[in-house]
Amino acid sequence: MRFLYQYRTSENELRHGVVKASDRDSAFAALRAQGIRPSKVEEAPGLLNKLFGKGKRWMAIVVLALIAAIGWWLAVSEREPDWEERSQIYGDPVLIKELSADNWAAVFANEGDRFLAAYAVPGRAVADLLPPKDAALAMKGSISIEEEDGEIVRKMKRIVNGMKREMREYVRDGGSPEGYFRRLAIRQKAEAQVLAGAERALKNESDSAKWAERNRQLRAMGLPMLEPEEIEQ
Repeated sequence: MRFLYQYRTSENELRHGVVKASDRDSAFAALRAQGIRPSKVEEAPGLLNKLFGKGKRWMAIVVLALIAAIGWWLAVSEREPDWEERSQIYGDPVLIKELSADNWAAVFANEGDRFLAAYAVPGRAVADLLPPKDAALAMKGSISIEEEDGEIVRKMKRIVNGMKREMREYVRDGGSPEGYFRRLAIRQKAEAQVLAGAERALKNESDSAKWAERNRQLRAMGLPMLEPEEIEQ
């Protein structure tokens, strides 16, 4: 490793230099062998200097630790997240219709989870629902995602887990589970109104630029984009 040193010449001039040695004592010995009597010797700054100065065995330990850290990072980065924000769910429309007909009862055994699932898709029309009796139970824990779950079910589970996180944050900020449920209904109705307003605005619109702009706004809100054939003339 490298060491920085300073010394004074016979003319009392202050000089600086760098010497390579395995440790500080060896650096002193190397300098004395050159006829230099240093007044100060210290390790040169820098992580690499410290690493290379600790010997091969220590370097091997560092390398193995780095390999283990990289392996852990790759495993974590490839792991499927267990939650996400509310968004549209796409896939087999027949399967989605069957699962949503009873608020995903085939997927969620817990009443609170089924209540959250009803409000999981932005802008979706939701009939008035009675909130679960134990509102606080809905925000506890998270739903496990199984290997055999199809992508539609996996996505819904991730969204519900995201809503649980949102609910916990709302309660942590001073709200109540019951208040969160009320806000779910308010948000859902507001989204549905925005979507209905966009449909009215585009009903007789032929300008493709206006369609594109309106759909950009809907997409930014997590709402489904509209196509001309989807709007009744």
